[in-house]
Amino acid sequence: MKVPRIPDDALEYGEGNLMTTTQMMRYMGIGNFTGVPGMTLPVGYDDQGLPIALQIMSSWWNEHTMLRVAHAAEGFVTKKKPQVYYSLLE
Repeated sequence: MKVPRIPDDALEYGEGNLMTTTQMMRYMGIGNFTGVPGMTLPVGYDDQGLPIALQIMSSWWNEHTMLRVAHAAEGFVTKKKPQVYYSLLE
């Protein structure tokens, strides 16, 4: 799933765009409202180098299957650091 790009200076000026926010969050609501376990994981990059994520949901009390699927999928993903990167641990 791809979401619209947020301008670099959006946080500096406190930009709020309800349409963009709605587009980014449209698939999250069902899990939040129903209590269905879900998670997202990176699965690749688009033509501009922006990350693409996959959202996984499972049935109640079946989180172990969701975690196994996510763990297996992460093994196929090429990971790279963004151009601007700050390590919080180093």
